Amino acid sequence: MDLIRLGSSGAAVDEVHAVLLSLGLVGDPLPPTYDGTTERAVRTFQQQRGLSVDGVVGDETYRAISAAKFTPAARPLSPPPRPPSHAPAAA
Repeated sequence: MDLIRLGSSGAAVDEVHAVLLSLGLVGDPLPPTYDGTTERAVRTFQQQRGLSVDGVVGDETYRAISAAKFTPAARPLSPPPRPPSHAPAAA
Protein backbone atom coordinates (compact mmCIF):
# COMPACT_ATOMS: atom_id res chain seq x y z
CA MET A 1 0.00 0.00 0.00
CA ASP A 2 1.18 3.53 -0.72
CA LEU A 3 1.55 5.84 2.25
CA ILE A 4 -1.21 8.41 2.70
CA ARG A 5 0.29 11.68 3.87
CA LEU A 6 0.29 15.46 3.39
CA GLY A 7 -0.71 16.26 -0.17
CA SER A 8 -2.25 12.84 -0.91
CA SER A 9 -5.69 12.72 -2.53
CA GLY A 10 -8.10 10.16 -3.92
CA ALA A 11 -10.40 7.41 -2.67
CA ALA A 12 -8.10 6.34 0.18
CA VAL A 13 -8.02 9.90 1.57
CA ASP A 14 -11.81 10.06 1.27
CA GLU A 15 -12.04 6.82 3.28
CA VAL A 16 -9.69 8.13 5.98
CA HIS A 17 -11.69 11.38 6.16
CA ALA A 18 -14.97 9.47 6.52
CA VAL A 19 -13.69 7.41 9.47
CA LEU A 20 -12.10 10.41 11.19
CA LEU A 21 -15.37 12.32 10.76
CA SER A 22 -17.43 9.42 12.17
CA LEU A 23 -15.13 9.31 15.21
CA GLY A 24 -15.47 13.06 15.77
CA LEU A 25 -11.78 13.73 15.14
CA VAL A 26 -12.42 16.21 12.30
CA GLY A 27 -15.24 18.50 11.32
CA ASP A 28 -17.10 18.79 8.06
CA PRO A 29 -16.48 19.89 5.31
CA LEU A 30 -13.04 18.48 4.59
CA PRO A 31 -10.81 19.33 1.64
CA PRO A 32 -10.21 16.66 -1.03
CA THR A 33 -6.56 16.34 0.01
CA TYR A 34 -4.70 15.12 3.10
CA ASP A 35 -3.95 18.42 4.80
CA GLY A 36 -2.63 19.56 8.18
CA THR A 37 -6.03 19.09 9.83
CA THR A 38 -6.16 15.50 8.62
CA GLU A 39 -2.59 14.89 9.76
CA ARG A 40 -3.38 16.15 13.29
CA ALA A 41 -6.51 13.97 13.43
CA VAL A 42 -4.53 10.93 12.28
CA ARG A 43 -1.94 11.62 15.00
CA THR A 44 -4.73 11.72 17.58
CA PHE A 45 -6.22 8.50 16.18
CA GLN A 46 -2.82 6.80 16.31
CA GLN A 47 -2.19 7.94 19.87
CA GLN A 48 -5.64 6.80 21.06
CA ARG A 49 -5.00 3.33 19.67
CA GLY A 50 -1.42 2.90 20.82
CA LEU A 51 0.03 3.04 17.31
CA SER A 52 3.25 4.70 16.18
CA VAL A 53 2.40 8.40 16.05
CA ASP A 54 3.69 9.99 12.85
CA GLY A 55 0.58 11.45 11.19
CA VAL A 56 1.06 9.20 8.16
CA VAL A 57 -1.37 6.45 7.20
CA GLY A 58 0.77 3.38 6.54
CA ASP A 59 -0.22 -0.28 6.74
CA GLU A 60 -0.68 -0.39 10.54
CA THR A 61 -2.76 2.80 10.71
CA TYR A 62 -4.77 1.87 7.61
CA ARG A 63 -5.72 -1.48 9.17
CA ALA A 64 -6.81 0.31 12.37
CA ILE A 65 -8.83 2.87 10.38
CA SER A 66 -10.47 0.09 8.36
CA ALA A 67 -11.34 -1.76 11.57
CA ALA A 68 -12.78 1.43 13.10
CA LYS A 69 -15.39 1.52 10.33
CA PHE A 70 -16.90 -1.66 11.73
CA THR A 71 -16.67 -1.09 15.47
CA PRO A 72 -19.45 0.16 17.74
CA ALA A 73 -17.27 3.14 18.72
CA ALA A 74 -17.72 4.48 15.20
CA ARG A 75 -21.51 4.36 15.48
CA PRO A 76 -24.05 5.30 18.13
CA LEU A 77 -24.87 2.29 20.30
CA SER A 78 -28.53 3.12 20.72
CA PRO A 79 -31.06 5.69 19.57
CA PRO A 80 -31.20 8.94 21.53
CA PRO A 81 -33.41 8.81 24.64
CA ARG A 82 -37.03 9.75 24.24
CA PRO A 83 -38.31 12.77 26.12
CA PRO A 84 -40.55 11.99 29.11
CA SER A 85 -44.23 11.81 28.34
CA HIS A 86 -46.57 14.23 30.04
CA ALA A 87 -49.39 11.85 30.80
CA PRO A 88 -52.09 13.10 33.12
CA ALA A 89 -51.73 12.06 36.76
CA ALA A 90 -53.89 9.17 37.92
CA ALA A 91 -56.88 10.20 39.99
